[in-house]
Amino acid sequence: MSEISEDGFWQMVEGEWVPTEKQLEAIQNGAIGHDDEIVQQEITELGSPEYPTPQHEFASSESQFTGTEEYVVFLGYVLIGVGILDFVLALTGTNITFFLGFLSYFTTIFFIAVGSALIGVKEEIRWFRMDRFSESNVAKGIYAGTVVLALVLVGVLGVMSNYSNADIVGEWYSPYDTIEFQSDGDVVHTTSSDFSIIGWRVDGNDLFLEWSDDRGYEYLYKYQISEEFLFVAPYAEADDGTVSGDECMVMSSDKDGENENYWNDVNFSPPEWCNI
Repeated sequence: MSEISEDGFWQMVEGEWVPTEKQLEAIQNGAIGHDDEIVQQEITELGSPEYPTPQHEFASSESQFTGTEEYVVFLGYVLIGVGILDFVLALTGTNITFFLGFLSYFTTIFFIAVGSALIGVKEEIRWFRMDRFSESNVAKGIYAGTVVLALVLVGVLGVMSNYSNADIVGEWYSPYDTIEFQSDGDVVHTTSSDFSIIGWRVDGNDLFLEWSDDRGYEYLYKYQISEEFLFVAPYAEADDGTVSGDECMVMSSDKDGENENYWNDVNFSPPEWCNI
């Protein structure tokens, strides 16, 4: 049977003093021993020739989560930053949370509130453990990855928002073509022609179209929407802004635009660059 010290904190195993279960449990409970005495004090008293003090270091349960608390606070500030960025982008017309519908008007408040809440309850989060940023390369990688992920997510949603917010999104009709500009940049084009439009994007008043017979290339058009009418014409010279007005086409968001009789009765005012 192994020899145990008088205080019960050490036991002799194979000629060396090692901590007993009693000592380990005491340290886990905040390093407070029985009889209201500090365990570390009792260990110091044992530093004698009869009971040499083993060279072991133990971290309290509180210090084990210092890195976790630091990361939770950092994550909170990242969310607050995303909320501020969401607000700034909204002022420029880019809504990165467009997919939430009317709830997107409250996402800035949501991001800031969640971030602030995380900072406030940092000491309560104990379901994962992380090393401190200053002491671990892995922790530094996680911090950097969090920032990169947040920026990529904002960027991707920003690009998607540019499609979803465009007034051209939806279905347009003429007696010869039906074109649906989808919010993800794809096009559903029903036409009697051998070639169809398969992709789109806009930049100001310029419309870039990708055709099925020339994938990977974009053709530049000028477009304008007036009431329920879409006017589109190719550029003759994109560099100087010259438009081929004679090649202008008009479509309607009204499904009756599929019928020729609709165009006999409807009145519209084309832009000056559209010769219809």
